[in-house]
Parts: sequence; C-alpha cells; structure tokens
Amino acid sequence: MEVTQKELAEVDKLLSKQNALKAGVLGSLWCVLSLWLWYFTYLQVPDIAATFILISGLVIGGAVRMHGRGYTIVFSLIAFLLHALLIYAAVLLNILLPPGSLVWASVLLGMCAGGAWLAVFTARKKIPFELHRAFFRLTEIEPHSSYKTMKNRWFISLPVMAVLSSGLMLVSTSFLYVFDIAIEAKQAEEFVAQRQESFENIAISVEVNDLDKLTTKVALRHAYAFYSGTLLNKYGYFESYYPSSTYKAKTILKYLVSERQEPRAKFILGMMTIKEDGISLVREASNDGDSYARIYDALRFACNGNNKMATDMLTRYKNTNRDPYIARHIESIFEYGFHDACDESRVDPFQAEFVKTFQ
Repeated sequence: MEVTQKELAEVDKLLSKQNALKAGVLGSLWCVLSLWLWYFTYLQVPDIAATFILISGLVIGGAVRMHGRGYTIVFSLIAFLLHALLIYAAVLLNILLPPGSLVWASVLLGMCAGGAWLAVFTARKKIPFELHRAFFRLTEIEPHSSYKTMKNRWFISLPVMAVLSSGLMLVSTSFLYVFDIAIEAKQAEEFVAQRQESFENIAISVEVNDLDKLTTKVALRHAYAFYSGTLLNKYGYFESYYPSSTYKAKTILKYLVSERQEPRAKFILGMMTIKEDGISLVREASNDGDSYARIYDALRFACNGNNKMATDMLTRYKNTNRDPYIARHIESIFEYGFHDACDESRVDPFQAEFVKTFQ
C-alpha cells in the first residue's frame, strides 16, 4: 500500500521532536536522583532496597523517554548505560543487599537483567501501528533529517552523557560515602554512650551505706568487676561487662577490711598495694587463716632463695587442705616454677582461683 502524505507528515513531526542530547543530560540527573533515593531507602528499610534495581530501570527509562522523545536505538542505549552506571554506584556504596548464597546471587543477577530490560524497553517511544510504513520509509529508506542534527548525533550525545553522568555519580558516591562514615561514627558514639549508661546502671554504689547491704561474697565479686571490667556470677562465669575503676575496687576492699575484717579482702588489697607497704595486710590475712596468704608466706622462702623450704611448706599445705582450688593453685606454682610466682610485676591479685572462692 502506498504511504500517504499525511502519514509521512505525522511521522516527520514525531521524529523532529527527538533529542538524544537532552535525554542523556536530563537522564543523568534522574540517575543521580535514583541513587539518592535508593541510598536513603536502604538506610530506612534495607530489606526492600534491592527492588530499586527494577524501580530505577523504570525511572531511568521513563526519564529518557520523557525528555528524549526518541524512537531509535540510541535512546535505549542511553538508558542501558545510565542504569549500568547506577548499579555500579550501588555496589560501591554497598546498598545492594550482600548475597548470602548462590541462589540469592542469582536472584540479584536476574533483577539487574530485569532492571536493564525495563530501562531499555521504556526509553524508546513506540510508533503507532498505522504509521509503521511511513516510519520505515523515513528511517530506513530515506534517513530522516533529524538524525543529522547535532542533538541526535550518537558520537555527541553519548560522550556528553557519559562524562556528565560519571562526574555526577562520582560526586554523589563520594558525598554519600563520607555521609555513611559520619553515620557509622555517630552510631558508634551512641553505642558507646548506651554501653556506658548500661555500665552505670549495672555498677554498684561504693558508699558505705550501700555496701552495708551486700554480703561479703557479693562485694568481693563487684570489687573484682571494677578491677577487671568483667562481672562474674557466683560460679565464676561471665555475666556482663562492667565499668573499670581500680579506685572503686580498692574502696570496696578497704571497706571489707575495716568494717568486716575480711581476710581475703586483706590479702587482695595487700597484693594490690604490695609496693605501698601492702605486705602488712598480706601477713594479717595469713594470720587470719586466708589460704592464699599462707601460700604467699611459703613463696617468700623461695623468693629469698630457699626453694626446699617453700616446696616442703606448699606440699604439706596442699596435702592437708581440702580446697580443690588451693591444690590447683599450688600445682600451677610447681608447674611454672618459683621464678614467675616471685615476680611481683606478674602477680595478679585477682587470680581466677580467688574469684571462684566467692561462691
């Protein structure tokens, strides 16, 4: 059938409105907008962020179609490249949900292909069926004059689009990356503040009136918690982290020494202040019958060069004492030697054996 002049005029009017350069420039802006929307959606609802792979395909394709009003393949190519650039930026910003399995990776790959297809399919306008013959004549048989204009030359529109979109995406990803670091820093600061507040709620008061309400074993556990930063339960197992304060640990021990004459508190406080004449407290604890203070008394012979006397005393004490923790402690001294036991810089006043006796 012959193509009428009216049909040719209608197609000529449609083709004259094509603008590949405008499609590339404004499509780049929509690409950046899609990235920002994707990023902030991920911050709020990360589980649905992956759907932006498809949504962005529609957005970019629709933007190219709206601004370019094009019917040729160059408009689909613009949309495809912009969508690919957006996916690359999303990967750099880690706003694609990381695949936890091969199946999820395949799903993401399929969604990327689907998003690209939506961008390509949506970017080009469709010629009405009744104008197909006129369209074929003006595009294939007699190339339309609009193809020769600067705004529709692919070697102008595509490079301009590539440079502009790459530059905008580079600036956007850099800014969002810095923003992401700032968010992580703020979250870390809030976590530390919450943890500190939690610590303060866990920590006991070291005022005398408050310590009066605690049993000796509970007070010793909290003294250890202040000393080590770890609160143990009555069985010696981890219960929670605790605010560290050597000063408060000593305050509790001094209270137990002065108000309750607690031998174990005397020994531990004496070991903590061994360089400040704490040896007198250790001797008091030994005289009061504290097991570990008596071990320390025996070790003093070894520290002064009389290993035989120390060995005999510790062996005798081990055989006559029914406390399994005492036996293990003496065995560890024999295993590692007197040198380590005499090195005051390596002696921990709150050894694990001490804590387990708080039951």
